[in-house]
Amino acid sequence: MPWADRARRVKHAGFLARKRAYRGYIQARDLSFAAYNTIVPYQFDPEQHKDAWGDFPRMYFLDRDPPPGVSGDRSVPRQIFTLWTGDNEMSPNRIAGLTSLQSRNPDIPIIHVTPDNLSEYVVDEHPIHPAYQHLSLVHRSDYLRAYFMHHHGGGYSDIKSTSHSWTAAFDRITREKILWIIGYQVPSSSACGGRDPRLGVPGHQVGSSAPA
Repeated sequence: MPWADRARRVKHAGFLARKRAYRGYIQARDLSFAAYNTIVPYQFDPEQHKDAWGDFPRMYFLDRDPPPGVSGDRSVPRQIFTLWTGDNEMSPNRIAGLTSLQSRNPDIPIIHVTPDNLSEYVVDEHPIHPAYQHLSLVHRSDYLRAYFMHHHGGGYSDIKSTSHSWTAAFDRITREKILWIIGYQVPSSSACGGRDPRLGVPGHQVGSSAPA
Protein backbone atom coordinates (compact mmCIF):
# COMPACT_ATOMS: atom_id res chain seq x y z
CA MET A 1 0.00 0.00 0.00
CA PRO A 2 1.40 3.43 -0.96
CA TRP A 3 2.62 5.57 1.93
CA ALA A 4 0.09 8.34 1.16
CA ASP A 5 -2.84 5.90 1.39
CA ARG A 6 -1.58 4.58 4.73
CA ALA A 7 -1.25 8.13 6.06
CA ARG A 8 -4.82 8.95 5.00
CA ARG A 9 -6.14 5.80 6.70
CA VAL A 10 -4.29 6.60 9.91
CA LYS A 11 -5.59 10.16 9.83
CA HIS A 12 -9.17 8.96 9.24
CA ALA A 13 -8.90 6.39 12.03
CA GLY A 14 -7.73 9.13 14.39
CA PHE A 15 -10.65 11.33 13.35
CA LEU A 16 -13.15 8.53 14.04
CA ALA A 17 -11.57 7.78 17.41
CA ARG A 18 -11.81 11.45 18.48
CA LYS A 19 -15.41 11.61 17.28
CA ARG A 20 -16.41 8.48 19.23
CA ALA A 21 -14.60 9.72 22.34
CA TYR A 22 -16.35 13.09 22.19
CA ARG A 23 -19.72 11.43 21.70
CA GLY A 24 -19.10 9.26 24.76
CA TYR A 25 -18.06 12.33 26.74
CA ILE A 26 -21.28 14.17 25.81
CA GLN A 27 -23.42 11.17 26.76
CA ALA A 28 -21.66 10.84 30.12
CA ARG A 29 -22.00 14.58 30.75
CA ASP A 30 -25.73 14.49 29.94
CA LEU A 31 -26.23 11.64 32.41
CA SER A 32 -24.40 13.59 35.11
CA PHE A 33 -26.44 16.72 34.35
CA ALA A 34 -29.67 14.71 34.58
CA ALA A 35 -28.61 13.28 37.94
CA TYR A 36 -27.64 16.73 39.22
CA ASN A 37 -30.96 18.23 38.11
CA THR A 38 -32.78 15.44 39.95
CA ILE A 39 -30.87 16.11 43.16
CA VAL A 40 -30.83 19.92 42.82
CA PRO A 41 -33.90 20.94 40.74
CA TYR A 42 -33.68 24.28 38.98
CA GLN A 43 -35.52 27.10 40.75
CA PHE A 44 -36.27 30.35 38.94
CA ASP A 45 -34.73 33.27 40.84
CA PRO A 46 -35.21 36.72 39.26
CA GLU A 47 -32.25 38.06 41.24
CA GLN A 48 -29.94 35.89 39.17
CA HIS A 49 -31.04 37.64 36.00
CA LYS A 50 -29.53 41.01 36.83
CA ASP A 51 -26.75 42.23 34.58
CA ALA A 52 -23.26 43.17 35.71
CA TRP A 53 -24.49 46.62 36.80
CA GLY A 54 -27.30 45.28 38.99
CA ASP A 55 -30.16 46.10 36.61
CA PHE A 56 -32.81 43.76 35.27
CA PRO A 57 -32.55 43.34 31.48
CA ARG A 58 -35.65 43.89 29.35
CA MET A 59 -36.45 40.18 29.12
CA TYR A 60 -40.14 40.28 29.92
CA PHE A 61 -40.70 36.60 29.24
CA LEU A 62 -38.84 35.92 32.49
CA ASP A 63 -41.50 37.75 34.51
CA ARG A 64 -44.26 35.74 36.13
CA ASP A 65 -46.44 38.85 36.21
CA PRO A 66 -46.84 41.33 33.34
CA PRO A 67 -44.43 44.28 33.48
CA PRO A 68 -45.91 47.72 34.23
CA GLY A 69 -48.05 48.96 31.37
CA VAL A 70 -48.36 45.54 29.73
CA SER A 71 -51.75 43.89 29.41
CA GLY A 72 -52.41 40.90 31.63
CA ASP A 73 -54.03 39.02 28.74
CA ARG A 74 -51.80 36.00 28.16
CA SER A 75 -53.63 34.60 25.16
CA VAL A 76 -51.17 33.42 22.53
CA PRO A 77 -51.93 34.12 18.86
CA ARG A 78 -51.90 30.90 16.85
CA GLN A 79 -49.37 31.98 14.26
CA ILE A 80 -45.81 30.95 13.45
CA PHE A 81 -43.24 33.40 12.11
CA THR A 82 -40.27 32.46 9.96
CA LEU A 83 -37.60 34.96 8.96
CA TRP A 84 -35.47 35.35 5.85
CA THR A 85 -33.43 38.51 6.31
CA GLY A 86 -31.39 38.62 3.09
CA ASP A 87 -32.13 39.39 -0.54
CA ASN A 88 -30.56 36.11 -1.63
CA GLU A 89 -32.78 33.26 -2.77
CA MET A 90 -33.61 30.44 -0.38
CA SER A 91 -31.79 27.19 -1.03
CA PRO A 92 -33.77 24.03 -1.93
CA ASN A 93 -33.17 22.70 1.61
CA ARG A 94 -34.61 25.88 3.15
CA ILE A 95 -37.61 25.75 0.85
CA ALA A 96 -38.15 22.11 1.83
CA GLY A 97 -37.92 23.11 5.51
CA LEU A 98 -40.53 25.84 5.10
CA THR A 99 -42.78 23.45 3.21
CA SER A 100 -42.52 20.83 5.97
CA LEU A 101 -43.49 23.43 8.60
CA GLN A 102 -46.54 24.37 6.55
CA SER A 103 -47.56 20.76 5.89
CA ARG A 104 -47.26 19.80 9.59
CA ASN A 105 -49.37 22.79 10.65
CA PRO A 106 -52.16 23.14 8.07
CA ASP A 107 -54.47 24.94 10.54
CA ILE A 108 -51.87 27.43 11.83
CA PRO A 109 -50.90 30.47 9.71
CA ILE A 110 -47.23 30.42 8.77
CA ILE A 111 -46.09 34.03 8.29
CA HIS A 112 -42.88 34.17 6.26
CA VAL A 113 -41.16 37.53 6.81
CA THR A 114 -38.68 38.84 4.24
CA PRO A 115 -37.21 42.27 3.49
CA ASP A 116 -40.17 42.80 1.12
CA ASN A 117 -42.86 42.60 3.82
CA LEU A 118 -40.92 43.38 7.04
CA SER A 119 -42.27 46.93 7.16
CA GLU A 120 -45.83 45.57 7.50
CA TYR A 121 -44.96 44.20 10.96
CA VAL A 122 -42.94 47.10 12.35
CA VAL A 123 -44.73 48.73 15.27
CA ASP A 124 -44.86 52.51 14.79
CA GLU A 125 -43.97 53.26 18.41
CA HIS A 126 -41.09 50.76 18.31
CA PRO A 127 -39.21 51.06 15.00
CA ILE A 128 -36.42 48.73 13.97
CA HIS A 129 -33.12 49.94 15.42
CA PRO A 130 -31.01 51.93 12.91
CA ALA A 131 -28.08 49.56 13.49
CA TYR A 132 -30.14 46.69 12.06
CA GLN A 133 -28.78 47.34 8.57
CA HIS A 134 -25.24 46.79 9.82
CA LEU A 135 -25.94 43.35 11.30
CA SER A 136 -25.08 40.10 9.58
CA LEU A 137 -28.04 38.17 8.17
CA VAL A 138 -27.87 35.70 11.07
CA HIS A 139 -27.78 38.46 13.68
CA ARG A 140 -30.70 40.20 11.97
CA SER A 141 -32.70 37.03 12.50
CA ASP A 142 -31.65 36.94 16.17
CA TYR A 143 -32.83 40.53 16.60
CA LEU A 144 -36.11 40.07 14.74
CA ARG A 145 -37.19 36.88 16.50
CA ALA A 146 -37.11 38.75 19.83
CA TYR A 147 -38.86 41.74 18.24
CA PHE A 148 -41.65 39.62 16.76
CA MET A 149 -42.21 37.53 19.86
CA HIS A 150 -42.35 40.64 22.05
CA HIS A 151 -44.61 42.73 19.82
CA HIS A 152 -46.68 40.13 17.93
CA GLY A 153 -46.49 36.86 19.87
CA GLY A 154 -47.24 33.40 18.63
CA GLY A 155 -44.43 31.07 17.58
CA TYR A 156 -41.08 31.41 15.86
CA SER A 157 -39.34 28.70 13.86
CA ASP A 158 -36.02 28.45 12.09
CA ILE A 159 -36.44 27.45 8.46
CA LYS A 160 -35.54 23.81 8.94
CA SER A 161 -37.23 20.45 8.53
CA THR A 162 -40.18 20.02 10.91
CA SER A 163 -41.47 16.61 11.98
CA HIS A 164 -44.30 17.51 14.38
CA SER A 165 -47.33 19.75 14.66
CA TRP A 166 -47.15 22.78 16.95
CA THR A 167 -50.79 22.40 18.03
CA ALA A 168 -49.95 20.66 21.32
CA ALA A 169 -47.51 23.44 22.26
CA PHE A 170 -50.09 26.15 21.56
CA ASP A 171 -52.68 24.18 23.55
CA ARG A 172 -50.34 23.85 26.52
CA ILE A 173 -49.24 27.49 26.71
CA THR A 174 -52.89 28.55 26.44
CA ARG A 175 -53.97 26.09 29.15
CA GLU A 176 -51.14 26.66 31.64
CA LYS A 177 -51.37 30.36 32.41
CA ILE A 178 -48.09 30.42 34.32
CA LEU A 179 -46.12 29.77 31.12
CA TRP A 180 -44.70 32.64 29.10
CA ILE A 181 -42.55 30.69 26.67
CA ILE A 182 -42.26 27.10 25.40
CA GLY A 183 -39.43 25.54 23.42
CA TYR A 184 -38.36 22.15 22.18
CA GLN A 185 -35.97 19.80 23.95
CA VAL A 186 -32.42 20.07 22.65
CA PRO A 187 -30.76 16.79 21.64
CA SER A 188 -27.80 17.10 24.04
CA SER A 189 -26.02 19.46 26.41
CA SER A 190 -23.59 20.43 23.65
CA ALA A 191 -26.44 22.31 21.93
CA CYS A 192 -27.40 24.58 24.81
CA GLY A 193 -25.96 26.85 27.48
CA GLY A 194 -25.47 26.13 31.13
CA ARG A 195 -27.72 26.87 34.11
CA ASP A 196 -26.01 30.14 35.07
CA PRO A 197 -28.21 32.92 33.62
CA ARG A 198 -26.15 35.92 34.72
CA LEU A 199 -25.31 38.56 32.13
CA GLY A 200 -21.73 39.77 32.20
CA VAL A 201 -19.86 42.79 30.97
CA PRO A 202 -19.83 42.86 27.13
CA GLY A 203 -16.95 40.84 25.79
CA HIS A 204 -16.48 38.79 28.99
CA GLN A 205 -17.88 35.43 30.01
CA VAL A 206 -19.63 34.92 33.34
CA GLY A 207 -20.01 31.41 34.66
CA SER A 208 -21.31 29.09 31.95
CA SER A 209 -23.37 31.69 30.10
CA ALA A 210 -22.35 32.86 26.65
CA PRO A 211 -20.47 36.15 26.17
CA ALA A 212 -22.90 39.06 26.39
